[in-house]
Amino acid sequence: MPHLEGVVGAISRGLEQGRQEFGVDSNILLCTLIGQNTAEEVLDLCQRTRNLGVVAIDTASACDGKKNEDEVPKDGREPGVFQRAAQVRYFKDEQ
Repeated sequence: MPHLEGVVGAISRGLEQGRQEFGVDSNILLCTLIGQNTAEEVLDLCQRTRNLGVVAIDTASACDGKKNEDEVPKDGREPGVFQRAAQVRYFKDEQ
């Protein structure tokens, strides 16, 4: 996902411009779509772009009208990725 580093860079520059022009401080949260098996790649992107203001990783679910019982599924790759994210301080485990 090298092209996404450029996207994060553009967002970072826009947020910096907003900070300078309007005095609004903000950071970047990157999301992974549940069930798409991209969580590991998104966490890696978080780590590579930390210096650009990326502070967290989260999950999102598809807007398909179905109710998702869990924010982070108990199977698949997401749980391990979020455990790793907690270790590198991108996600606070609230348990």
